[in-house]
Amino acid sequence: MARRFIIERYLIRESVQNSLVVVAVLVLIYISNRFVRYLAEAAAGELDSGVIFELLALKVTANIVVLLPLAVFLGVLLALGRLYRDSEIIALHAGGVGVPYLARAIGLMGCAFAVLVAVLSMVVAPMAANSVDDLTRRARNDSEVTGLYPGRFKDFGDGDHIIYVRDINADKSEMTGVFVQMRGPTGVDIVYAESGRQFIESRTGDRFMVLGNGYRYEGAPGDADFVIHAFEKHGVRIKKKTADAAERKLESMTVAQLLSGSTVAHLAELQWRVSMPIASILLAVLAVPLSRTSPRGGRFGKLFTAVLVYFLYSNVLSISYKAVERGDLSPYVGVWPAHLVLAMAVGFLILRGSGGGRFRFNRPWAAS
Repeated sequence: MARRFIIERYLIRESVQNSLVVVAVLVLIYISNRFVRYLAEAAAGELDSGVIFELLALKVTANIVVLLPLAVFLGVLLALGRLYRDSEIIALHAGGVGVPYLARAIGLMGCAFAVLVAVLSMVVAPMAANSVDDLTRRARNDSEVTGLYPGRFKDFGDGDHIIYVRDINADKSEMTGVFVQMRGPTGVDIVYAESGRQFIESRTGDRFMVLGNGYRYEGAPGDADFVIHAFEKHGVRIKKKTADAAERKLESMTVAQLLSGSTVAHLAELQWRVSMPIASILLAVLAVPLSRTSPRGGRFGKLFTAVLVYFLYSNVLSISYKAVERGDLSPYVGVWPAHLVLAMAVGFLILRGSGGGRFRFNRPWAAS
């Protein structure tokens, strides 16, 4: 029993170390991709640059649940690949440690990761997704202020309001040389003012541009009968506060809200969250027979095959999830066939690797 424990601890330690390295690389790739996108949005004035790093942290927390099963899969594959390359697995086989024993040890590690993934999927990720939605909404609202730059046009309300300022102070509270074009049902109105500042009405949450000492031109484009108004102070509502969505996004809902939901989309999201822990176990155990190679094959001998299997499995899961969400597939069928097929494939590969069903975990140590 002591020898079994030492071997199990060694296998799990090697697999965990490689899995942590893989998840670090995957997170770094994800952060790099997101960071470039957020920088582009901030440069275009669509996002407040001050919240980029907070958004990145929340996004990683919300989506790491998808990266962990892949990290465990590749981590086990690389760890066992090294053991095959160094002929350590051959030595273990000679001592009576077969593929079923390896699968059991790795399965224990996969179960531990599955518990972590379940907590992240069911509790942490929805909270992070909800925070991302709130922070993104606030950041985009703040960008309506921070997105104004001297000498550049700024689009508000999908082109309904276009604003140009000649100059603006450091904190972007006071502007000079303000040009505003407003598109409405009766035509296009143009306003020019010597000064301006933005103001949010505390009761309604609407955003106004308060202009001073200017002119407002009202009329239809192409007509000569424009009406000109001179003013000392004039308020222009540039953004009406949008009401919160009646329904929250599925990924930000709690498990209780999904269970109480009345649509198939709620069931699809719940099945997706349950799928992540199941995938962690199946992929971890699948890596055991897939990692089998000759010492000349190298550590990365089966990496291409493993990645191909993972993408096939994950794509089937995603397609099934979307089909249930759209109502094209019964939720009673759902994503479960993908897990069942992979589980059967894992069982077949382990059975074949055990030599036709001789599941002998530690026969040479029976006397110890």
